[in-house]
Amino acid sequence: MRTDSIYVTNEGFGFDDALDQAEAAARFRDLGPRGTLKLRLLTEEMIGMMRFLTDKSEGDFWIEEENGVFTLHLRVDTPMNADMRKKLLAASTSGENSAAKGVTGKLRDLFDRFVEPGSGKDGRTAEERWDELEKSVIANLADDVSVGIVGTTVEMTVTKAF
Repeated sequence: MRTDSIYVTNEGFGFDDALDQAEAAARFRDLGPRGTLKLRLLTEEMIGMMRFLTDKSEGDFWIEEENGVFTLHLRVDTPMNADMRKKLLAASTSGENSAAKGVTGKLRDLFDRFVEPGSGKDGRTAEERWDELEKSVIANLADDVSVGIVGTTVEMTVTKAF
C-alpha cells in the first residue's frame, strides 16, 4: 500500500493533511488506537524535525506499507549548508548519507560537502537541545531512520514495524 503524496512546506502547509494521512493508513491496516497514535506521532515528529532543521523547504510526504512494516517518506528541496547536513545526518540511525552509495554517489556527496557554506555554531543553543529531544522521540519509536541528501534534495525515511 502507498498513500497519496501530501505537499508540505516549512511554514506548516500540509502538516494537518499529513497527520490525517497517517491516521487513515493506520485505520486501513487496523493498527488500533495505540498503533495509530505511534504512526501519527512519528509523522508529527518527522515533519517537525524537518521544519526545524531546514530553513526554507517544501516537498512531499507519503507512507508505504508492506507486511505490517510502515515506511514514512519525507522528500524536501532546501538550500543546504554544512551545519544543516550535519544535523540531518545525525538524525539517521547510521549517521551516514543513505544516498551516497557506490563510487559516484560518494564522490557527489564529497563534492556537495566541499562546496556547502560552513557552520559558525560552536555551543549548544536551546534550539539544538530541542532538536535532540525530537530526535530521541523518533529514535525511541522508530525501527530505523534514514536520511539521503543529493544536492538540495533531502529524503528522510522512518520505518516502523507493527
